[in-house]
Amino acid sequence: MTPANDWTYLRFRFRKLGDLRFLSHHDLMRLVERMLRRAALPFRSTEGFHPKPKITFGNALSLGIVGWEEIVDIEFDGDLDPAAVLQQLQAASPSPELPFFAVERRSSRRAPQVIGLQYRFGPLPEEALGTVDRAIRTLLEAESAWVDRPKDRHLPAAAAEPAEERLDQRPAMPVGAAPEPRHGVKRFDLRPSLKALWRDGRTLYLECTVTPAGTARPEEVLRLLGWHEHFLQGEALLERTHLFLKELPADPASASPMPVEAEPIAVNP
Repeated sequence: MTPANDWTYLRFRFRKLGDLRFLSHHDLMRLVERMLRRAALPFRSTEGFHPKPKITFGNALSLGIVGWEEIVDIEFDGDLDPAAVLQQLQAASPSPELPFFAVERRSSRRAPQVIGLQYRFGPLPEEALGTVDRAIRTLLEAESAWVDRPKDRHLPAAAAEPAEERLDQRPAMPVGAAPEPRHGVKRFDLRPSLKALWRDGRTLYLECTVTPAGTARPEEVLRLLGWHEHFLQGEALLERTHLFLKELPADPASASPMPVEAEPIAVNP
């Protein structure tokens, strides 16, 4: 019988800040693997001709978005001390803009199931707050909000909306308008996924749920509100503040939080 302690499954929380928000998800995956190798940690890999580390992220973060509470699960050989592994990863991080700040031991290899996401966007200019409020009301009162998404992520940028690592600059269709069929794209109604949208001062907040059909992307919501160009031009910062998970409770004795100051960073540092 296989010993119960021949593996350790750990869930880490980390942040992706500053200029590292321009690091793609695939580059982030490779960076975490290099961190594990640099720390000489015994991570497990898949079998076969092209083994890959057993690393599972909670949800891919689009290019240009800051992440305050990102999640990654990593499987290791042996019975490891979570706090010691966290300290080794912290020491192996190449930048203070990629801090690992908490870890917990998981009793099973069940991957994180994200059921909701929260974002914030700002600062908004004072003179535009009335326009923002009207756009929010229009979107929330709409029964549908259609956007186009690519059927094939390798389509040219002009033919489809971007996948994870590209940002579309094509204007969105009016809120509630029935979209015309287009070659190479699929139509997605993001309104059922849009759980909440509100403004607090000069900051816009957005909360989405993950539905069987998919989830709203913050870039799409900003496009419908007319603020996507401000994001692309770096005039306001888009941040993901929370990932909401559906999961079994962790072993509280194994949790080892090491908080990092969560102050907003400058839009143009």
